[in-house]
Amino acid sequence: MSSTHQLTSSMISSSSSTFLAPSLLNLRARNACLPMAKRVNTCKCVATPQEKIGNSSCSHNSIFFPVVIKYKTNVSRNQNMSKLQAGYLFPEIARRRSAHLLKYPDAQIISLGIGDTTEPIPEVITSAMAKKAHELSTIEGYSGYGAEQGAKPLRSALAKTYYSGLGIGEEDIFVSDGAKCDISRLQVMFGSNVTVAVQDPSYPAYVDSSVIMGQTGQYNTDVQKYGNIEYMRCTPENGFFPDLSTVGRTDIIFFCSPNNPTGAAATREQLTQLVQFAKKNGSIIVYDSAYAMYMSDDNPRSIFEIPGAEEVAMETASFSKYAGFTGVRLGWTVIPKQLLYSDGFPVAKDFNRIVCTCFNGASNISQAGALACLTPEGLEAMQKVVGFYKENTNIIIDTFTSLGYDVYGGKNAPYVWVHFPNQSSWDVFAEILEKTHVVTTPGSGFGPGGEGYYGGTLSEKVLGKALKALQVSRGDYIVATKCGRYEEGFDFSAERIVSETIPALQKLKQEGKTRFIGITGLPLNIFTYVLDRVPLGTIDVILSYCHYRINDSKLLPYLKSKGVGVITASPLAMGLFTEQGPPEWHPASPEIKSACKFAVAHCKSKGKKIAKLALQYSLANKAISSVLVGMGSVSEETLSEVEAIPEPIKNLTWPSGIDHK
Repeated sequence: MSSTHQLTSSMISSSSSTFLAPSLLNLRARNACLPMAKRVNTCKCVATPQEKIGNSSCSHNSIFFPVVIKYKTNVSRNQNMSKLQAGYLFPEIARRRSAHLLKYPDAQIISLGIGDTTEPIPEVITSAMAKKAHELSTIEGYSGYGAEQGAKPLRSALAKTYYSGLGIGEEDIFVSDGAKCDISRLQVMFGSNVTVAVQDPSYPAYVDSSVIMGQTGQYNTDVQKYGNIEYMRCTPENGFFPDLSTVGRTDIIFFCSPNNPTGAAATREQLTQLVQFAKKNGSIIVYDSAYAMYMSDDNPRSIFEIPGAEEVAMETASFSKYAGFTGVRLGWTVIPKQLLYSDGFPVAKDFNRIVCTCFNGASNISQAGALACLTPEGLEAMQKVVGFYKENTNIIIDTFTSLGYDVYGGKNAPYVWVHFPNQSSWDVFAEILEKTHVVTTPGSGFGPGGEGYYGGTLSEKVLGKALKALQVSRGDYIVATKCGRYEEGFDFSAERIVSETIPALQKLKQEGKTRFIGITGLPLNIFTYVLDRVPLGTIDVILSYCHYRINDSKLLPYLKSKGVGVITASPLAMGLFTEQGPPEWHPASPEIKSACKFAVAHCKSKGKKIAKLALQYSLANKAISSVLVGMGSVSEETLSEVEAIPEPIKNLTWPSGIDHK
């Protein structure tokens, strides 16, 4: 067994779902699953502080220092790039994997993270590529640029192999360097003035490319969603197919089946609903069929198996997970001639222009390999590779099922979706990696639907215990927590707070059902807008995050003039005033981070802890009603070790204390 064993992608969703990729599991002996199962069995998944991914996929150790800027251009940054909330998921996983290997250099890593392949490309395919490479060294065999749309023999073979009888011809097929690249080219073609819908959870490239193109609004951290994107919730409860009756109309619908990351494959009936939904709304479906060859039942391999799909859909596909072409790069996109814009212009003609402008065609060598894939020998060889990865998928399913987890997917895709209740997905990722040297993929990286399932959260359980401890009649109190979910287009305006929310709360106060009215929200103009428009005494208190601390005290005088108390949260400014520094995802500007880092260093040079100073600064102000301080959960292992140290002097004290004798 090689030192690095890669499984296929699996996901951890939180409550946590973990996405596991069995196509990556390079286990050649069936009993190789035993060490893995043994390791995984040690993982108790104790919840620890949630980590978030950094703001840049390239800056793995982003530390800001005070610097003198000597020169900068007059070119403004693309503001859409600044909207991206996290480093791209898979580079972040790779960074954490590398850090783990530095800590444990002798560890044998089993990688279930990024959906890469491990099996060698079948020889029947590499032989064809080698032959083509050699031909390029001869006068007779050399060729330069080819057709941007792909070689005619390959396009013809793709049409006959995968779309026979579906009305798709070679002229509808564009050969490329991979489905992911085509998704970006399609986004360039669609432009910034379209609306999009994505499955939730889904492959992150759909959302990130939409953000970069300017198709989205700002990111809402409360709901972990971008504005102007329709998130189509896919859960075990709905069979991982969205309730289309709750989905708003969008121009573009990204849909992947079999799905990355859940492994779910849409049925013929479900895809018929999707096509009818798109026709009703005049939408275009971008159908990702990259894993169709893994399907083992009668569900459609192509969207074009559904009548009428040629009028509302296009399809992307790839040899990456079939033939091990993740490094070779070869995919294709199908755009039927019947697919038209609202003005009647063929979509394929625009994509042809994009391809001719932005792409010089797939590699001659890659196309030779792809053509070999479509021979009878090549198809048989690819099916063996797929079968090997599916065996690894079954190992993952058996392992996590035996440990008592709910496991989904795997039947029709190289992906397994594992549910870890009441835990952060990045916490589960960290714990599995630390205890078993297994790399997984956090469910949160695939959208808000990957981070948690409905209900049963830790906070709700704690609340239940607290209410039970009150020993009062259930009719004596009212609990309101997570009172529903907002639909797209919900009115979040401050005016609605003034005209509807405040009067409703005042009525509850008059009825004796609540004693105080408080508001919270960012930015500060929400507070000022509301407080300037309601009578004095209407609002008792506000909860503000990071707006009364060492570097920001402007809020207090204003609130005092309104007779409003303040509960200030995070006097440590979400880690800015700590020696370990803020998390990578911290939203503060580089200038603020740099200045705070300098202040931390100054305190340290004086033998002082800035966290203590910052906390005392907030607590000492009499105008502050209360201070909320968040802190990470303790390490249970370390806590046990520390508690054991004073065991010999347990319950001993000095004369001024309580004498237990």
